Amino acid sequence: MKIAIYLDGKKHGGVDTHLLAMLQNWPNREDCFSIFHNNDSEGVKTNRPLLERISNVKLISYKRFYLNRFFVFSFIFSFLILFYQFLRGCYLLKIHGKFDALLSDNGGFPGASSCSAVIFSSYCLKIPKRVLLIHHAAMPKMPIFNLFGCLRDIGLQRCVTDLVTVSLATRTTLVERRQFNTILNPIHVIPNGINSQDGIVPSDINLRGKYNIKQDEFIIGIIGRVDRYKGQEDLIIAVSRLPEEIRVRFKVLIVGGGDSAEITRLKSIINKHNIEDRIIFTGFIDSTSVEIIKCFNVLLMLTKDFEAFNYTIAEAMIVGVPTIITDVGAIREYYNGEISKIVPPESPDMVCEAITEYAEDPSLYSIRADKAKIHIQKFSATRMAFGYYDLIS
Repeated sequence: MKIAIYLDGKKHGGVDTHLLAMLQNWPNREDCFSIFHNNDSEGVKTNRPLLERISNVKLISYKRFYLNRFFVFSFIFSFLILFYQFLRGCYLLKIHGKFDALLSDNGGFPGASSCSAVIFSSYCLKIPKRVLLIHHAAMPKMPIFNLFGCLRDIGLQRCVTDLVTVSLATRTTLVERRQFNTILNPIHVIPNGINSQDGIVPSDINLRGKYNIKQDEFIIGIIGRVDRYKGQEDLIIAVSRLPEEIRVRFKVLIVGGGDSAEITRLKSIINKHNIEDRIIFTGFIDSTSVEIIKCFNVLLMLTKDFEAFNYTIAEAMIVGVPTIITDVGAIREYYNGEISKIVPPESPDMVCEAITEYAEDPSLYSIRADKAKIHIQKFSATRMAFGYYDLIS
């Protein structure tokens, strides 16, 4: 088969990790993939060396159309923008050969409008299999945009051969927030999968040495773009509420880039509570997330609203690092209290209690981490890849 995969996203994240794992474990090596991606995709840039090692994968870039530059007019000209992206999709798919299948790899829904437009393109070009994959939560309909959004959603459901989400929680948001009709077109759920630790290339990263962290200090790490919904603020407040005798036993690494204004705001909170010596902003670290996580004693993911799977949590479990995570979205579909400490979102006090619990008895978290290492093997990348292969072939 000749399969086209369409991406439109700037940041590196779970969509990119998912795609790489699927391609690395694809059952039929004779199938050929053409990945159409925006030329400023951080995800493709990060994964390019690994993608280029896969012999049946070709990368094709296009120039992304930024709606935010025309935000004031985007509602007025939404149809014209979608039509332009539809024509571009037809052009890209046609000049790069006759495809047997198209997978439009969408983050949240509706997400990038070009991910919808390319479905319409593939329908007009009569590509036999047309799959829309949605990773994250669907956004509620906007009243000012309701008519156009409804027409587009109905059109998508009629033009795709298959709708896929990575979790039941994501599927539910499509039904409840966007009124997707599962009788008109069922929504498949293919759980995410992760590669085992086999084949991970060791690196010489040493965050403890780089940041002069003492051997008897525990490292708490949180990875991801610095953004309000990611929960870095909750972690900072939790650390400020730790008893002094416990707080001095921890160093917190906030790993990832982000908006400078948000980082400045967080640093002002840190200064207010006089905990500058406990918290370090590392910025982006040029290493795999697995190798970064290996440097932690505990990984925290404190997202405030929705998670569909979260590969960072899964990677921590693969390498046996204990986790503290918020109970949002599909977390309970994949994880439970026996393998991870699960706390409510927006709950710095509960995070504070969890950190204190770890300080008082790390063995409780080690037991969870050992169970997690076994549990996460159920969500293998091989099984996930077969799910998509069976759907498309």
